[in-house]
Amino acid sequence: METQLTTKQAAIVKNYLRNKPRILVLYGAVRSGKTFLAVFLFLMCVRAHINENLKFIIGGVSQTTIAMNVLSMIEEMLNIEIRLDKYNRFEMYGNQIICYGGSDASSWKAVRGFTANGALMNEATALHDTFVKEVITRCSGEDSRIIMDTNPDNPSHPVKKHYIDNNGQKLANGRVNIEAHHFTIFDNEVLNHEYIESMIMTTPTGMFTDRNIYGKWVSAEGAIYQDFNNDNFISQAQIDKTEFIRVFAGVDWGYAHKGVMVVWGVDSHGVRYRIEEFVYRHKDVDAFWVDVALSIKNKYGSIPFYCDPARPEYIAKLLKKGINAHRAQNLVMHGISIMGTLYKSNKALVNRDSCEGFLEEIYSYQYA
Repeated sequence: METQLTTKQAAIVKNYLRNKPRILVLYGAVRSGKTFLAVFLFLMCVRAHINENLKFIIGGVSQTTIAMNVLSMIEEMLNIEIRLDKYNRFEMYGNQIICYGGSDASSWKAVRGFTANGALMNEATALHDTFVKEVITRCSGEDSRIIMDTNPDNPSHPVKKHYIDNNGQKLANGRVNIEAHHFTIFDNEVLNHEYIESMIMTTPTGMFTDRNIYGKWVSAEGAIYQDFNNDNFISQAQIDKTEFIRVFAGVDWGYAHKGVMVVWGVDSHGVRYRIEEFVYRHKDVDAFWVDVALSIKNKYGSIPFYCDPARPEYIAKLLKKGINAHRAQNLVMHGISIMGTLYKSNKALVNRDSCEGFLEEIYSYQYA
């Protein structure tokens, strides 16, 4: 496995081989090289036990993210094709690698009942804390290694409090138990200066710049969408003149708090338009929201409705009425970051004449 490492990555590898930490956390900015290094070190750990028929764990938000973030990288590094069996396992270096999604509270149950000799946890802050703890518990084999990579989150996040803040912690025998390394986007020497400059210019200021560029663990203080301004507004007349290549709806269920159905359009340049919205409190799904969805379908055709997955029974009601309903990804911070970037680059425009609910909250919206 011959791989060109950045200066930062090479230094961490040297440090890792010297200290042999039981738990390694690589955290910081996006595109900084931390995930690549985590996968590289995980492969080293598996290869160190070649043909020993041991078990190793790969954890991620879902099987899809594991495939995209980790398995595709392994395939490229080793020039192999990975095929998972029906239990999401594959063989590598004469050992068994088992993949688990770990984003919800019950995910840890799937990991029970066996001994592992190591684990790689991708996007650790997006994994449930009980899953992270259970994976670490499973890694009880001799010289087991746990490797995590993650972007920063709230400073009170368990990954920071339990692991990163304990950087340098040692076991009674002197072995390093926890070692953590911080990355900024500037640590990735492969990225060209224009790309980095563009990232800085298009990343929302405040929290997202601190986290995504500089890898800082900062709180979401103040208004989230600080870059939203009058340039993000568009009139109904302009909407009427726009040709959309794609239209879809977003659904956030509510009763005591506001329920929302929003229609979005995308033009050929990738600009998103918030065309219209329906915002109401104290409305039932059967008696109200189903009819709203049907009216949207009658107007725009059988467009997809991406719904908050917290209420699958509500999604089932839409499906029963012929609505093209889907479970949306519920990664709040990821969604906020995407929208913040779109607003900053004027790639998301809002119909001033038909989005009163949005106008009431955009300037004060906070993430707790």
